[in-house]
Amino acid sequence: MCFNRFLLVVWQALFTTTAVLGHGLAWEEHSKDSVVGHKFEPEEALVILDLLEECPILDAIIQAPSNSCMDRLAEHFSDQPVWQQSMVYYPVLDKFFTAGSEINRRPHELAFSKADITGDVPVWSDIFDNKQEYRALTLERTFQDSTCTQLAQRGPIQADAYLANRCESRELVKYVIYLDACLTGIGRVNELLNPRQIPIRPHETRYEEVMERWDRLPKNERLVAQIPLSESMLHAVWVRHSCSHMPSVAYDDGLQPYEWDLVGATVTEYAAKLQNTHDTAMAIAARSGDPWAIQGFYVRDLRFDMDYWQSLQTINPSLFHRWMAQAGVSYSFTDKQRSMHALKAYQLEKHLLDDLDVEKYLGRYGYGGLSGAREIMQLEDTPVLDDQLPYPWE
Repeated sequence: MCFNRFLLVVWQALFTTTAVLGHGLAWEEHSKDSVVGHKFEPEEALVILDLLEECPILDAIIQAPSNSCMDRLAEHFSDQPVWQQSMVYYPVLDKFFTAGSEINRRPHELAFSKADITGDVPVWSDIFDNKQEYRALTLERTFQDSTCTQLAQRGPIQADAYLANRCESRELVKYVIYLDACLTGIGRVNELLNPRQIPIRPHETRYEEVMERWDRLPKNERLVAQIPLSESMLHAVWVRHSCSHMPSVAYDDGLQPYEWDLVGATVTEYAAKLQNTHDTAMAIAARSGDPWAIQGFYVRDLRFDMDYWQSLQTINPSLFHRWMAQAGVSYSFTDKQRSMHALKAYQLEKHLLDDLDVEKYLGRYGYGGLSGAREIMQLEDTPVLDDQLPYPWE
């Protein structure tokens, strides 16, 4: 514990020194601040260090965590927004590798923002509440209801309490978040904690390799980099050992159930089987107006659904404008037009962003490199009006 207290002092000093380091800002972007703008304060870092003592990460691939470890992990993660762990970043060779969710395509296409984890959003205690078997039956009933399955087709968000109740939309969302989280946790443990077959270093895991690489950084930068990855791996370990109700039944494009042999199935194969189940359930829940589903829903076909985008603009304008900044290239928006959508989103979300300036905001979500983005930054305090922006249905 004394060593941890020493690290806490280092962390407290860190926040006054990182910005002046030669390459500290690059590490800060990828590690200290996650894609949702979460910053690790010194006290939070100490919590993670204590958890690592209780739950040695490298042991997780060999044996199940102890009951006391699982209890502490549940206490730590239960109140966290589920999308806070949507992506993991770590270096591979000369660039950062991003590990996203196994089934949900939303974080791969558009990073979650602070607005997505603030207010009425799902937390892990909503998902891991021992009601998975009930929700599997709920999904089966819903997939047999033609009124509900019609919502899986292109069309606007209905925001209809009757439909949301009839289709039990909130239960659908909780169930498919569970499926995605379980496979994502299993996949991350397999990818980072399985020994790699490298002759000169036969027992080293990807996790150890990354940690060793970061060990070569100055101490303050090292901690900035290592703590978020360690927390993500603790989360993966917790989720992996909390998933006892993974289904052996999936639904095809006609929503007909079928079973498959789980023996020997990889995470990728498992995810592929459940993709249609997940996407259909999320589409039903989103178009019935469930806010959690709207925040977490995306399929590639959605870019052609103009009715959906028009309704999203009214229901969740900041999310809509972020989508337009990201997917606007599909509608032949110029870089400047996409940057204007990003600036509009920034202005709508600014009150949630812990003083994040517009340049950092545009850069975090991939808009900073757009031509015309620097020009747009000069308009930070000039309200963007709707009639200044292009829309895909026009």
